[in-house]
Amino acid sequence: MSPGWAVSRLRSRAVIKAYEAAIPTRTHKIKRENRNANQLNQIAGKSLREQARWFDNNHDLVVGALDKMEERVIGAKGIIVEPQPLTVAGTLNNALAEQIRARWAEWSVSPDVTGQYTRPVLERLLLRTWLRDGEVFSQMVAGKMPGLEPVAGVPFWLEAMEPDYVPMEQTDSTNNLIQGIYFNDWQRPKSYIVCKSWPGFATAMVATKLIDAENMLHLKFTRRLNQARGVTLLAPVIIRLLDLKEYEDSERLAARISAAFAMFIRRSDAMVQDGDAPDYADKDRDLDIEPGTILKDLQPGELTADAEDNNYLDDENADWKSTTQGQKSAGDTSVTLAWKPGEDVQKKLIQLFTTGQKRGFRIKYPNGTVDVFRGWVSSLGKTVQSKDEIARTVKITSVGRPYMAEEDAPEVVSVTGLTVEPTNATVKVGATTAVTFTVKPDNVTDKSLRIATSDPTTATVTQAENIATVKGVKAGTVKIIGMTTDGNFTAIADITVQA
Repeated sequence: MSPGWAVSRLRSRAVIKAYEAAIPTRTHKIKRENRNANQLNQIAGKSLREQARWFDNNHDLVVGALDKMEERVIGAKGIIVEPQPLTVAGTLNNALAEQIRARWAEWSVSPDVTGQYTRPVLERLLLRTWLRDGEVFSQMVAGKMPGLEPVAGVPFWLEAMEPDYVPMEQTDSTNNLIQGIYFNDWQRPKSYIVCKSWPGFATAMVATKLIDAENMLHLKFTRRLNQARGVTLLAPVIIRLLDLKEYEDSERLAARISAAFAMFIRRSDAMVQDGDAPDYADKDRDLDIEPGTILKDLQPGELTADAEDNNYLDDENADWKSTTQGQKSAGDTSVTLAWKPGEDVQKKLIQLFTTGQKRGFRIKYPNGTVDVFRGWVSSLGKTVQSKDEIARTVKITSVGRPYMAEEDAPEVVSVTGLTVEPTNATVKVGATTAVTFTVKPDNVTDKSLRIATSDPTTATVTQAENIATVKGVKAGTVKIIGMTTDGNFTAIADITVQA
């Protein structure tokens, strides 16, 4: 009857059925990604990796985050491995487990081909490279190799490599070579192209070797299937991290400029003689602002009373908070008070202003800073209505020797000794006993301490403040060591574990 109407109706039905997110609007700009993971990595992978390394060198937030992840994932002692070989009957073979544990401990002293790293250090570096660069490679070297001596009689080493050693530029679709890795028809890695030395900027000029996939460990961070190479964990937040760094640098620069005391000379037109008028042709010029600067010949518009936003200085987590409060310098101190004329304190301030009497002041600011000094009230500003309160600014001019803000702080009592009770104890395997450490003197400021066992395989220790609970694991002797936080005092309890 009406083909045009039917087509219009079908088009309207299709639009109604579509997802709202698939329809572009004025406020919704559609962004698509139809390339595969390897195409994206081929274009941006190396750049992202190099930017992440720059952040690891220069951005304190990134360095702290990676350090914390190293601490949480690996720890100071590395990944703990507990061998549990079984006999034919299915029971734990303790003798073999002890041999494996001993060999593992000796091998962990120098597990890599360079001999420069212990196993915990190597594991932390491998983890950091994986998180920062997105991937890390490690070749497993076994058997007799020239220039390598077996550690603890174990002819096995690891050759850790950064992702630069596997050239991402080498891709050949005819041979199923993708970014330095050969794949079979099932997309399983067959071999890796590895540079024999650091490639730098000239990968094509460096000799390479081919390593079978069975001898290569490739740890990579991926977000998509069939992705040959990893992408840095920082990729989605690189722009925000850079913005944060630039913002913080700008805030610190503004605070430094605001804290710099400078003077200026303002002259009226009547004070300018013929021929002395400044040349305003050069509108773009730099003014060096540092403590003690005297600015002359200011041009129109270069003197302004606008102040920068100082919310950064009120930030509870600002980096300047970590510094120690210094001494009150001589000069003027201005404080804004909620003004209530009927109170005795307000009357006292008016009296001090009228008489000019010198007396001591102790001012505590909202951020916790305390100033202690002597001075006289040199100015009482106008009363200003602020919401439901009246505020007034009082200026106090300091006189005499400045005081330290820390003079009101309590005295710090240092540690003089550390004792333990009992000094000798016996515990059975599977049972527990308590050992108590005491920090001397009793009124010491810092009573914290660290407690550890000399051999966790013989006895473990659990710390609750100054009490250590020791649990026997196997027969033998072990030392429970306590150390004060400053590391100057130790106390040792000898524990005998009986079967």
